[in-house]
Amino acid sequence: MIDSERWMREWVRRMCDAFGSRLKYLGLQGSYRRGEAHEASDIDVVTILDRVQTEDFRTIRRLRKGMPEQDKACGFLAGEDELRAWPRHELFQFHMDTDDYYGSLSALLPPLTEEDIRAGLRIQVSGLYHMTCHTQLYGAPETQTDILRSLYKSVYFALALACYLETGVYFRTKRELASHLRGQDAALLAISWDFDGAEPSIDARFDLLRDWCSDMLKNLA
Repeated sequence: MIDSERWMREWVRRMCDAFGSRLKYLGLQGSYRRGEAHEASDIDVVTILDRVQTEDFRTIRRLRKGMPEQDKACGFLAGEDELRAWPRHELFQFHMDTDDYYGSLSALLPPLTEEDIRAGLRIQVSGLYHMTCHTQLYGAPETQTDILRSLYKSVYFALALACYLETGVYFRTKRELASHLRGQDAALLAISWDFDGAEPSIDARFDLLRDWCSDMLKNLA
């Protein structure tokens, strides 16, 4: 396992040395940020520059050399103007799921409204609903389980947004969120957390996710 704090401190040092004032922000997302990483987890880094140029890709690839587990580094790269112009329905959760390591992400984002957040949830849920139906109907038997596992991995983010709209609190880890969920919501998160150890059959897991998405879409209409 990677010591993400040490990794990020070294990455900030390298990026600051290379880009100077052009570097506007560095942050950490994903399972390492949430304290839920495992051996195969990526290191999801958010990088904002003043602008993105061809030479920057070569520079960042060079800086990665010698970093621990360099092949696991991935993430988001954009210029300041592109970030401000980004579809607003994605930005609330993008912000809430990122820890600042250099600069302030909130200072770079445009103002967001509750309708932006609701739109983000509606788009996530509609995508989950479509993929659940598509996979159950058309998916090859040998690939259905893997696709469903990836859909349940994504459901945490939809549950977190739904809970925020209901309570005004964004729970930034699965553990925090789990303590506030009941019923169908709790069942979904439990499967998301331990898909391979879950008791319901594959068909039952398809049905649970599809039904939850259906109810959520109608509630958001």
